[in-house]
Amino acid sequence: MSIGYALGVALPLAVADANAMPDPFLRIPAVDYFYWGIYFYAPLITAAWLLASAVMYLTGLALGR
Repeated sequence: MSIGYALGVALPLAVADANAMPDPFLRIPAVDYFYWGIYFYAPLITAAWLLASAVMYLTGLALGR
């Protein structure tokens, strides 16, 4: 899913030279924002999914399932 998002959203936006609106919080030029997103979306989405899964699992254990 995360790779699909990176290739299905960030790649077409990077190829189209789309600008991020509003300007990116990070010091990435607005023109290059989606280009760098291609490489960072998949790992970040996967890491967030793993963290959320771990929190839910530990919450379930703490509450006795």
